[in-house]
Amino acid sequence: MAEDKHLQIVDFVRQRIVFAADANPIFLGQTSKPKVGLSTSDGTTSWFDDAESFGIALADDAGFQAMQLGTWLRTADGSLIAEAVSTVLPPSYRPEYQLVVDGLKIAASHQREAGWQRATGVAALAIVLGLSIWISRSD
Repeated sequence: MAEDKHLQIVDFVRQRIVFAADANPIFLGQTSKPKVGLSTSDGTTSWFDDAESFGIALADDAGFQAMQLGTWLRTADGSLIAEAVSTVLPPSYRPEYQLVVDGLKIAASHQREAGWQRATGVAALAIVLGLSIWISRSD
């Protein structure tokens, strides 16, 4: 099961996440913020330079939702995500690597929270319906 999820993450990162190489050489301590893109099926790419906005975009993405990381991933550190991303990105892309790992963990967390909200809503509805039936039969 873990191997399947690992391969799903690797495939998703390879197919959907784009990395921008900085064309400006690093000199005198100047560096640019890392950027990663999320490509869509229509060929457009949305660019992100912070993990929070990248994670929210991933959480809304149908391809990410299909992986169901939020329902499966229960580790707080996301070691599976980090290992899968490291399969795709070489060490020289360290800032981009961290941005992708953090974004995927944030998206998985959003997905997990949404799942809990749905489960809580279903449980509450079942309780209300059960009470209504019980009250109607006791009359």
